[in-house]
This record gives sequence, C-alpha cells and structure tokens, in this order.
Amino acid sequence: MVQNGLIDEVQSMYAIAAGTVASTGQPIDYTSGVFQSIGFKEFHDYLQSSSEADFNTAVDAMKRATRKYAVYQNKWNQRKFLPLVDAVSDAHAFVLDTTDPEEWSKIEAQAVNITTSFLAGRDLPLPSSLTPLAETLLSTPVKANKPSAALSLHKKIQCEICTRDPNEPFLVTEVEWALHLKSRIHQKTIAAQKRRQHNMQYLLLKNSTGVTGDGSANAVEVDETPPVDGNENERSSAPE
Repeated sequence: MVQNGLIDEVQSMYAIAAGTVASTGQPIDYTSGVFQSIGFKEFHDYLQSSSEADFNTAVDAMKRATRKYAVYQNKWNQRKFLPLVDAVSDAHAFVLDTTDPEEWSKIEAQAVNITTSFLAGRDLPLPSSLTPLAETLLSTPVKANKPSAALSLHKKIQCEICTRDPNEPFLVTEVEWALHLKSRIHQKTIAAQKRRQHNMQYLLLKNSTGVTGDGSANAVEVDETPPVDGNENERSSAPE
C-alpha cells in the first residue's frame, strides 16, 4: 500500500480534513466517515513530524489494524453472512483467493466466468471447489444460530398503519416489531387515524340526520361526543 501511493492519498485526505477543521473549528473525528479508514488516522503523527520513527510506527499500526479488521471480517462472514446464504436454497457464496497479485488475471477470469454463467442461467461451479481457501472457509462449521433464525433477523414486516404511500411501505424488522408497536410515531399515527375516523363518522351522521347550521337536528338527536377508542360508538336516535 505504501509503495502504491498510500502516503500521497493520506496527505490529500489530511488536507481535506484540515479544511474542515478550519471551517468548523472541530477536531478531526477519526471514528466516523472516511476519516476512520485504516491507513489514515495511523499516519496522523507522521504527517505532523515527517520523522522516520513516526513513519515506522504508523506502518506497524496500520498492519495491526488491517489484521484486526480481517479477523473481524472473517468472523462476520462465518457467523452472519454464510448462515443467511445457507438459508436460501438458490443463493451461493463464492470465495476468490486474491492473496497473490501475480495471479490476478486468473482471479479475474474466475469472477467473470461465475458472473456470466449466473446471468446466462448456466450451471455454477461448486463454491468450495474454486480454491483451497474457499474449501477451508466454506467447510468450517458455522458458529451461529439456525440459518432460519439468522434470516428472520433481516426479514421485514410492513406496518399497515404507518404506511402512507403503498409504493413506499413502512418496513420494520421482526426483531424491532414489538418496539415499533410501542413507539411514539406508531401511537401518534393510530391517534391521528382515530381522529379522522371520528370526523368522517360525524360528517356522515350529520348529513344523514339533517343537522342544521345551528347544531339542531330536524329528525334525530345527534351525539357529538368523540369516540374514546376511535371506533364507531353506538348512537341513539329518537323522533322529535
């Protein structure tokens, strides 16, 4: 990475960050956005001093962060991604080994072949047969819940009450469904719908009973009390 221009890229990003600091007066936030990228925050001290010692320290820190992220990424694939793939009968996960840059043309050919075969509806190769790495990763026991349980974590339910536009449904995951039913936005939407229902019921009843402009009824007495629970209450009527 360093040989391929990492320092120039970091310096460019730091110049952008310095402009942001100058305009906002806030220090660089290395925990969000592009500035949390591996290889940027590690070189902060070196960009200030340009010393060889700080450069070596930054390179070592970047290597540690890269290894740590790789371990995390592999665990995420094993425990979350692959169980989801296994839960779907027609889904496949392919692992290509990019360890050796000299083999890039072979890797590219594999990727193109898999993609074109998929688009053309042809048979796909067995995922674990592509490389020894693929065989190792895809045959390792998955430390996760049942695939169906992992899949349900991402399954979303449409809330009919909170959906205003059928083309843009209000979706909530199954895990968050119970919390959504108790949420403020859901309760406010229910209350608004109840008010609209009451107003509509009153207008329909007003038109059907001949209520005059001063509020008196020609044929029946009209109960204008709003429904407590939003449902249509029983209304008594008697001839005058």
